[in-house]
Amino acid sequence: MAICNHEEKLISRLEGILTRKIYNNGNQIRYPLTFNDGSKLKGHGTRLATDNLDVNKFYSGHYKFGANEVYIYEAIKMILDELEKLRVIDGSWSEEAEWLYDEDNGVNIN
Repeated sequence: MAICNHEEKLISRLEGILTRKIYNNGNQIRYPLTFNDGSKLKGHGTRLATDNLDVNKFYSGHYKFGANEVYIYEAIKMILDELEKLRVIDGSWSEEAEWLYDEDNGVNIN
């Protein structure tokens, strides 16, 4: 099943914001995202291209910290779901989400 909805585009964009705050020895880095097929997204300023990407692959995106893993796309989705549940945001944001397309489409890892 391919991704084509606004939620995954927002999740990818939010992950791009989060990665701007990852540092190693005082230097900002783009921590590599690893996916279930072994592919990686790395390089400063890159975001995932969500068009025609398999949903299972998308949500497998994670950071590896030694033996530990943070499934960042799943975590961001859980945060969005919780914000909707608490009525901090509502689902209507995705109905008119042209703002998600203002930036480039990201980097395709297929």
